[in-house]
Amino acid sequence: MPASNNEVTSIGGAVVFYGNNPGAINVSGSNQFNVTTPAVVLNSLDLYDFTVVSNISTLQSQGKIGGSLSWNAGLGYGQGNVILQGNQVSPLGFTAVQISPIATVTGQNFPSNEPFLVKSAIPVLVNGTIQFTTANSNPVITSNQNVTVNSSGTIFSLTDLHINAPSLTNSGTIQAASGDITVSGANGLVVSGSGSGSYQTPSNTNFVAVSGNLVMNAAASINGTATLSTTSASGQVQVAPGVTFSPNLDLTVNTANLLNQGTLASTSGNVNIVGAAGVTLTQAGVLSAANAGAQVNITATAGNVTFASNMSAIGLVAITASAGNVVVNAAALISSTQNMNILTPVLNNSGTINPTGLLNITGVNGLTVIGSGTLNTPPTLRWPEAVVPLSRHRTTSFK
Repeated sequence: MPASNNEVTSIGGAVVFYGNNPGAINVSGSNQFNVTTPAVVLNSLDLYDFTVVSNISTLQSQGKIGGSLSWNAGLGYGQGNVILQGNQVSPLGFTAVQISPIATVTGQNFPSNEPFLVKSAIPVLVNGTIQFTTANSNPVITSNQNVTVNSSGTIFSLTDLHINAPSLTNSGTIQAASGDITVSGANGLVVSGSGSGSYQTPSNTNFVAVSGNLVMNAAASINGTATLSTTSASGQVQVAPGVTFSPNLDLTVNTANLLNQGTLASTSGNVNIVGAAGVTLTQAGVLSAANAGAQVNITATAGNVTFASNMSAIGLVAITASAGNVVVNAAALISSTQNMNILTPVLNNSGTINPTGLLNITGVNGLTVIGSGTLNTPPTLRWPEAVVPLSRHRTTSFK
């Protein structure tokens, strides 16, 4: 072509250069190449469906979708990769997302207002890889169905990763290289999977039930901090029997009601149970912060901390209800392997408080101890000077 002032424009296709030897194509001067391809919208990513795979492969050969996908007749599913832009997802959502074991779907330029949207009659299945590789984006996977990541599957984001779904089953890997992982359910959230499922992030892994209950049915490997949250007053965090939920760093549970039939623990950090308007431990289960310097913190920012049944704590324990009461119901046994510190204006104990170490009870504007329960460790009672004196119900047993 002439040396300069050339312009090549393609609308709806690709510009391809062919040469029969190195150096056969030379471009110099002020030349311009324009490729304008109207966004192709995909309705399905069912890579177990021959028709879907063939359609994607055709679009790739036309330069309308990136990657190279082909059908493996022997295995009965698609193999290769698909590269999608955020504007190539149907505004109605994918009717199916089924990622085969030797396939990778790469999302580029997926801002939070252009979600990887799934509106399907079948669950999302990830046996291969879904990855979001654009810096400074905040990819969101939103599904009306359960999201299942099997042992061979991976969901990866270079930045934050958000998954909105009614339930998540993770036996593979979910990773955010430089941000948070957030799994959220609008009307409750159920989290399941095998012990091999991992959540990898240098930051925090959040599990949130916006309304309804957050149900943890499986242990998980989490290399950072973790948060379990219910945001409605009637929501409950539930940990299934036999489940040990234990991130490497701090674990925080934000809820008005905890039903822990398993173990909530941190390998090297604190375990924090927090209720903004009070917290009831319907079943506290085992709470473990065994690392040196770590502790179990149970806090009501306002309202009461109520133990409706037994709690077994490993490590130091701090129970705080500075604007309410600490209530131990009848037949409830509250124990710890080390010291227990209680900060409250009123301790209403009808059960048994039994730390292996010291029991320190500190008042807020005075201290009242009531109830017919038992303090099995001789307590140290403290209250601010000359504000309101100690009041002890005469039937409380100090041993």
